[in-house]
Amino acid sequence: MTISTNSSKVLGLLLILYFFRRFINLPLSFKYLRPFPKKTLHNILYLGLPSGGESLSYQLSQMVIMKFVNLMGLVVITTKIYAYIIAMFSYIYSQALAMATQIIVGFLLGRGDQEAVSQRVWQTVRLAVLISGTLTTLLYFNSDHIYGIFTDNPEVLELGRHIFLIEIFLEIGRAVNMVMVMSLQAAGDIKGPVTIGLLSMWLVSVAGAYFFGIVLDFGLIGIWIAMMMDECLRALIFIYRWHSGVWRHKNLI
Repeated sequence: MTISTNSSKVLGLLLILYFFRRFINLPLSFKYLRPFPKKTLHNILYLGLPSGGESLSYQLSQMVIMKFVNLMGLVVITTKIYAYIIAMFSYIYSQALAMATQIIVGFLLGRGDQEAVSQRVWQTVRLAVLISGTLTTLLYFNSDHIYGIFTDNPEVLELGRHIFLIEIFLEIGRAVNMVMVMSLQAAGDIKGPVTIGLLSMWLVSVAGAYFFGIVLDFGLIGIWIAMMMDECLRALIFIYRWHSGVWRHKNLI
């Protein structure tokens, strides 16, 4: 696992270097560090540290949720692991779209074209929702065959089918979140999305997972409902935040 992960990261770095040299006519040199660009470093850290903290908080929240899952038995644990892995095929495309849009948003803001930025973001949101929603719906209608690749346990197949139904709405919310958060960050709106993300993932996702999954005894379905509520709530908040135009006054450039 470690070898394959590190190998893929090295390959990705080599591809980035290749495309940078191929399409961007800028030389790479240590001379650009003299004098040291303190302001540039400050801007990078201003953008990167909160985002990194949010990512760390998300991983910690998932660890807590996994602790709840571990209390529910082997069938639930197995279903959760399979569902999490399979779900990656739904949101990986939205993630790629969000990252690409973040670069385009930065470029358009540098050019001062805020209307083009807004148009681009809404187009990407619609496309990401369409792709994620379609893929997850296909996964739902073919869940028995997909889970059947890993197991023939009827309990896992049935539970996994219910999870994929909830997953449709979860992935739609997640698609909106990824595009909106990365676009807001590119526009210089950092603290707002990070604060919203931290509050929602702990107060809605983690607390909701405990309430629905443990207290009400809905099990893994309850946990997935809580995670879906977290993603959809954040999606609605970020849509409102983008529509309000707060980002128009936070340009770092």
